[in-house]
This record gives sequence, structure tokens and C-alpha cells, in this order.
Amino acid sequence: MNDTYGHQTGDYVLEKMASILKLQSRKEDIAARYGGEEFVLLLPHTDISESKTIAENLRQSIAYSTWEMGQITVSIGVATFIPTDSETTLLQKADQALYVSKEQGRNRVTHSIDLNEKLL
Repeated sequence: MNDTYGHQTGDYVLEKMASILKLQSRKEDIAARYGGEEFVLLLPHTDISESKTIAENLRQSIAYSTWEMGQITVSIGVATFIPTDSETTLLQKADQALYVSKEQGRNRVTHSIDLNEKLL
């Protein structure tokens, strides 16, 4: 984004993205910038189905928002905590799901559970 449109536009996109995350988040959720153009959204007490729905609603909110430079889309990777997870494994699962979303054409949501089902 910065290379194409400049740093001011990149900052604008990050600020608007953060605003959309905040608007879409529930009271108990935690949204944070994870690095560069990546964000993390923690959804406490949220099951697989509900996390997919929240992620899809967020994806659509971003895709249908008005942006100064045209349409912006996001690829989302989702992972749901299970008792054998650590912070590291949970982030790894979300990152793998994000990679699949990007590889399959971007502007989509992939949950890590769907990766496991494809392997069976």
C-alpha cells in the first residue's frame, strides 16, 4: 500500500481498518495490530462457527466500505483455541489459515479447522 499510494494513504487505511475492527468487535473482544498490515482479533468464549461468522462479517464490512483509493479487501485466517494449544500454536494455526486464504484468491475467510478437514 505504501509503495503504491504513499505513507499517508497507508496510514489512512490502517486507521480506518482499526476503526472498522473496533466497530465490529464485541465488548469482550480484543483487537490489536500484529505487525505491518496484520491485525489480530481475540474472540473470547467464541466457538468455531461463531468465529467464522464474525470473520466473514468483518471481511464484508471492509470490502463494502468506501475507501479513498478504491476497494480494499482482506484475507482472514481464523483459529479457535483448544486445550492443547499454546499462544504460539494458536497463532501458527491462524497464520496457516491466512496463507490459504491468500493462496486461494484473497478476500476470503479460512478457519484452521477447514485445513484439517481437507487433509483427511
